[in-house]
Amino acid sequence: MNFFLADSADVFERFQGALEWIVLGITAMTVAVLVWGVVYGVVRFIVTESYRLRGQDCEAPREALRKQVGFYLLFSLELLIAADVIETMAEPTLEHLGILGGVTVMRIVIGLALGRELHELNTGDTNV
Repeated sequence: MNFFLADSADVFERFQGALEWIVLGITAMTVAVLVWGVVYGVVRFIVTESYRLRGQDCEAPREALRKQVGFYLLFSLELLIAADVIETMAEPTLEHLGILGGVTVMRIVIGLALGRELHELNTGDTNV
């Protein structure tokens, strides 16, 4: 069947299928970013603790570690929100919209808390 002669239901099904693959790809990238951030954080934590065990000051490396792991967490949250938005576009039901709204609110709260902590680490200002 010619693509241009396909009925609208067939085109919509193809579009939905493509969006589902895109969501799967973004979700896989999210997992990769999160796993990389955790592995990186654990390795840096071990190195930082080795400084402490040798009697060296480890406050600056700990703050750097928190900033970097926080970045990976925030970035993975943003990717998950993008995947949810695209998934809702693929199946725009009230249930999906409600789930997207709830998940987005939770992620925004977590993101704001992490963002505030990162800002405090960057500026030393606790009055944000």
